[in-house]
Amino acid sequence: MDAPIYVALSHMNALRREMDITTNNIANINTTAYKGEDPLFTEYLLDQPKNKDVSYVLDYGLVRNLTAGVLEKTDNPLDLAINGDGYFTVKTPQGDRYTRAGVFTLAPTGEITTKEGYPLLSDSGQPFTIPANTTSITIGTDGVVNAANNNDIAVVALGKVGLVKFAKERELKKLPSGLYETTQQAAPVERPDIRQGMIEKSNVSPILSMTRMIEIERAYSNARNITTTEDERIKGAIGRLAGNKSQ
Repeated sequence: MDAPIYVALSHMNALRREMDITTNNIANINTTAYKGEDPLFTEYLLDQPKNKDVSYVLDYGLVRNLTAGVLEKTDNPLDLAINGDGYFTVKTPQGDRYTRAGVFTLAPTGEITTKEGYPLLSDSGQPFTIPANTTSITIGTDGVVNAANNNDIAVVALGKVGLVKFAKERELKKLPSGLYETTQQAAPVERPDIRQGMIEKSNVSPILSMTRMIEIERAYSNARNITTTEDERIKGAIGRLAGNKSQ
């Protein structure tokens, strides 16, 4: 097999990888706080002793788009959106994890938790426990959680939602359920801006993603045509050489 076919195949492999990533982005258009991903490719030069170096495509990794998604109003008092930098901290059996998907619920134990049952933590690292007689919960933009009873007379401050940030945000490891983990030291967000009754939508653009899918399909078809043409050229050359030797 000649170098042009290898180069075309490396390009096709890269395009298949990009198609998988783009398809996954589109599948998560409605996932709360989902961050779109893009493939990261680089050039790989193979030294050829008798020829010029041959350039291949190397799948180098993923790049997460950290742009914030649009905030959508839900009027659910336990839906929280982060306007700006930061992550919520939740407690899991494996340790603290981080998320921007602020879709919380009230557990039977009175704790504010994720849908998976992971408690939301305060800036002091403690879960929030809502009193049994609470009829309304208010969470300020600064993250302070207040619980009130029927007459709004007994208002109890339950603590402050802790927002944290990281020096190397792109190095957070993505986990299922919109969670992230890291070995980095979490730092508090100095001026948190939390919006109660709202959620952050995915930052994936449906139009741009669909357009990119079409471009990938066309590029893949072109690369496949190159391999087919090159294969026919090699077969023809072999056939001519075999014919000359038989004469």
